Amino acid sequence: MDQLRLRRAGSQVVIALETAAPAAAEPPRAAIAKAPPPAPAARMHAALQKLLDGGGHSREVLRHLAALEQRLGQGDASFMRALSISTLQSMLRQLQGLVAPPPPPDIALLLAELQAALDGRRRAEADDLLRPISSFLIEPQPEVTELDPATLDMEFDDAPRSPPPAQSDAPAGPPQPAMATI
Repeated sequence: MDQLRLRRAGSQVVIALETAAPAAAEPPRAAIAKAPPPAPAARMHAALQKLLDGGGHSREVLRHLAALEQRLGQGDASFMRALSISTLQSMLRQLQGLVAPPPPPDIALLLAELQAALDGRRRAEADDLLRPISSFLIEPQPEVTELDPATLDMEFDDAPRSPPPAQSDAPAGPPQPAMATI
């Protein structure tokens, strides 16, 4: 990269165009030694990528592993705990079919992570099945019993009752309209 530099030459100021030396292609060894090791997700991603690159159309055929590779490429492996049991089983089955025992260390780590996520999902599902669906079996409920007619008569014998309707001496018939006088 070119830079303009100002220099003094006696009593004059000289403007010079200088070409900077090209940056070193490789970082110094001290920087490499101090660099932190790649995260487990990055190592698992690189190993899975290498494994899938070995087959011609493996990403098209093994779609669960292709999706796993893509998500691991984002740098976080915690998403595995949210996957469904069937998806985790498919990923495990496909990955185990690609590697011969013993698997490389980073693939073994990926297999262990998938298995741990699958075991966690199964435990969570089992806990959900043990939890009661409603609170009817847990909370105390009022008890309702049916009384026989004799008990009802005893309960209501002493209770005040309303007087029977008044009987009129008028013949029963249709009601007569009221007459208005003017």
